[in-house]
Amino acid sequence: MWMRCVSRSKSAPVSRSVAPQADQLAERFYDRLFQDYPELEHLFANTELIAQRGMLVQALTTVVNSLENPDSLSRFLHDLGRRHGTYGVKPEDY
Repeated sequence: MWMRCVSRSKSAPVSRSVAPQADQLAERFYDRLFQDYPELEHLFANTELIAQRGMLVQALTTVVNSLENPDSLSRFLHDLGRRHGTYGVKPEDY
């Protein structure tokens, strides 16, 4: 997977600046994920994709808002990785 560097204004929280396109971004992400990696679709078999898209946007917002706090970001990402392991995601899936 990939992620471009994101710059942000200190005066505008990411959640507000991304919010108008957030659902579209998440929808396109999962469309491309399943198009490029159809073998991963089984990981989402029992998932409500609308809720999943919201969780993706929430996670991305947390990451961007934590860029200036590496300890907090590290804890968040480690917890996120641990949870994904419980869903059956393997390192090679990334």
